[in-house]
Amino acid sequence: DGERPVVAGRPLHLGEEAATDVIAEVLDGTAFSPTSVTYPALGPDALTQVSFRLQPKPAGVETADRAAPARLRLSSASWRFAYETGVDVPVVAESARFRKTRRSGVDHSTQYAGVMPPSAPAPTAGHGLILSLHGAGVEASGQAAAYSPKGWAYLVAPTNRRRFGFDWEEWGRLDAIEALEDAIAAYSIDPERTHLTGHSMGGHGTWNVGVHHAWRFGVIAPSAGWISFELYSGPAHPSGVIGRARQGSQTLDFIGNLGPKTVYIIHGDADDNVPVTHARQMFDALGPIVSDLTYHEEPGAGHWWDLDPEEEGADCVDWEPMIARMENARRDTLPLVFSFTSPGPFVNPTHSFVTLESAESPMANMTVDSSAIGSALALTTSNVRSMTLDGEALSGAGIASLTVDGQAHALAAGPIVIGPQTGKRAGLHGPLNQVYQRPFCFVYDEGGPAAYRHYAAYLLSTWSILGNGHGCALPLSALPSGLGEDYNLIFLGVAPSDLPGAPELPFDWSPASITAGAGSHQDAALAFVYPAGERLHAYFAATEGSEYLLFRYTPFSSRAGMPDFLLWADGGVRATGFFDAEWDLDPAFAQGL
Repeated sequence: DGERPVVAGRPLHLGEEAATDVIAEVLDGTAFSPTSVTYPALGPDALTQVSFRLQPKPAGVETADRAAPARLRLSSASWRFAYETGVDVPVVAESARFRKTRRSGVDHSTQYAGVMPPSAPAPTAGHGLILSLHGAGVEASGQAAAYSPKGWAYLVAPTNRRRFGFDWEEWGRLDAIEALEDAIAAYSIDPERTHLTGHSMGGHGTWNVGVHHAWRFGVIAPSAGWISFELYSGPAHPSGVIGRARQGSQTLDFIGNLGPKTVYIIHGDADDNVPVTHARQMFDALGPIVSDLTYHEEPGAGHWWDLDPEEEGADCVDWEPMIARMENARRDTLPLVFSFTSPGPFVNPTHSFVTLESAESPMANMTVDSSAIGSALALTTSNVRSMTLDGEALSGAGIASLTVDGQAHALAAGPIVIGPQTGKRAGLHGPLNQVYQRPFCFVYDEGGPAAYRHYAAYLLSTWSILGNGHGCALPLSALPSGLGEDYNLIFLGVAPSDLPGAPELPFDWSPASITAGAGSHQDAALAFVYPAGERLHAYFAATEGSEYLLFRYTPFSSRAGMPDFLLWADGGVRATGFFDAEWDLDPAFAQGL
């Protein structure tokens, strides 16, 4: 929590009633001061993660190579008893490799990054930072251990939420950027020297995170990285609206964002896990785009290789010429000349001073081309309905005039808003998975079928197991006033008339049928997202007797993204698509309506 460490527990709550007003406490002890973290509820019959905040006492944690004891207590207003346990928190020297924990803004869970601290004092501008993404099955702490200490930089290895996680897409991509931001906030970091690398699945993550967040990094350096699911191990990318919901996976579509970057590719020519053709294809594709492009292909090397095991650091990740390039490279922290393409604000809305808010059509990429001549800045956009510009940053860069698509706009000290302010915007945009990208809570009608409570338990436990995550669940009757202002709420089987605030919904549901557009569907299930104030909410329902269909939809995967709404039955998907920019149904952006 901030710079304070946190530790996670994973309680399995087997009661049939939700546990409300939950408190996770660290009790007063020799090493840690008392703290508490509150949660609205633990869902019934479900596994989830809870976080305990560790506040070291000034003299309580001093000696390296020992453990600091902490006493943890979990209690709830719903329980007759509180539960306590003890943990020993390892203590290491300041110069040693360690795990840095944080409380995630995605779901209030505890996540960690393996950190190799620099071996020399920070220069005036601060240390550099190398963000290194691990391969499948590799612990983040093990990834950090594959490097020798750098005098000039922190080596930070995030988790991807699990050792296999989300292929560094979806929540894995969020984890990478969150770990980057957490390290920048915690340490003295030179903002001009932040770089990205990774191996195998982490090499794919380097490509995918790199193309979508290119401006955050000076050097982008994948090792043994595969390009995309369909080129490596998966079926062809879906077509239509489902394909658009997963468009962020199409790495090759966004390599233009790497134009001004330094790209350094490493691969062994005898790799029997990720074929060397992936590196060669990316090298060929980037040749006309990237001016500073290096490719090293190690003769006879397999997937993981180390030319001198006696030296600290494995060469396939800790490649000295690549690290030297990072040490000497600088990134432009506010580029004024660029071309940025995004699949939509739900993947990444921000590049330099531009934040994309909404698209004219969800069926196409959004593009911003920026050029500057002297103090005059000109933007040309494609498929951009609305966006926000950082006026303070532009003024600080000496910009005196601004045109967007040929139209002049006044400069301002704060945000410069271009386009409509109603409807979709970054963070309140969809598709369905976006509801799980901020703290969320399932709300079910305890008077309805038990399947809705069981579905909440299934999703919470799945999220805990696959995403090392936290979520809450509680009945509608126990929904606290104002919880929807702090959490994305996901309503399960609640009658539309019983939803708080009775929002205007684009579908109608009853136990007998679901109405979508002009069609009425029996024996079907429905899911969709919609805005509620400053939060994104979701709604799930099934016709009576068809609640089992809900269990066929599990969102927590790097290849399970769906559009804004989904209607399905035993035969498969009946209707799916995106809402338009004003959250209305438009057959042009849907299939099956």
